[in-house]
Amino acid sequence: MKEKLLSYIKFLPLGFLTFSIAFTIYIILNGYLIKEPENKLDSSEIVFLETFIKNVKSKDINQIYKVLNSNIGDKNSILKVLNEKEFYDTVNNAIPKVTLFLKDENYNLESVGLKEGKSLQFLLENKNGESTYCSITIGKNNNGKLEIAGFEFTNIKLSISEIILKDKLKTENLTSSNYLIIGYILFTFIIWTAAYITLIYSKYSSEKKYYFLIFLFVFGITYDWNSSELLEQYQFISMTLNPLSVKKTNFLENWKLIISFPLGAIIFLAKILITTKLNNEKN
Repeated sequence: MKEKLLSYIKFLPLGFLTFSIAFTIYIILNGYLIKEPENKLDSSEIVFLETFIKNVKSKDINQIYKVLNSNIGDKNSILKVLNEKEFYDTVNNAIPKVTLFLKDENYNLESVGLKEGKSLQFLLENKNGESTYCSITIGKNNNGKLEIAGFEFTNIKLSISEIILKDKLKTENLTSSNYLIIGYILFTFIIWTAAYITLIYSKYSSEKKYYFLIFLFVFGITYDWNSSELLEQYQFISMTLNPLSVKKTNFLENWKLIISFPLGAIIFLAKILITTKLNNEKN
């Protein structure tokens, strides 16, 4: 029974690898950072945010001040911010409708008397075809009403559709380098899988050092998939299960693929081939 259980456990890395690949493909094809506002925010929060943006656009200081936390500043300091040319131009171009939601982060606002504090980051569409990044920090006062503890508006020189494209891996208009990378990824998976299956069925299956060898990857290259560029970023050595990893730190970046060379798997396969050849010659 114990031996049978151990034989099943040996197949777990293959299962984890399959799951990791499937999850990676799902994320990069469906988008990661951008969500529909209705799926992340309550309808009351959306109305609250959009009303605040409308009031900021019209410089309605009385309505703005009603929802601002008292610690954010007096009316004169708020008006000074609203009258800054760069700020006004940014807000004036924005259409006051939460178009795309980026993320929310819990924020401790107890120091300003607010509960359930969080920072909301989202995008607005601009009248000129560009977009506006918004970060608004909100919390609830003692009466359970929303208040704003901070806000930021930044103009983005990209349209909403361009930002959406950056959030997904492109599947059309692929270049020759895209296909080369696909081939290289398939090569690494096939080599690693072949080496691992060979190991668990070989006489070396009980030796831990060969499992560590199998998980040795080197010369990880970084490839910007959407721009079809090989970047000058390298991962020289790693011990991992999946030779492919993806990276995207913010919504303005393209997806970056990091593919590592399965050196350990190739060394093990070479050892098996040499050993087999030597045994055949002896016989």
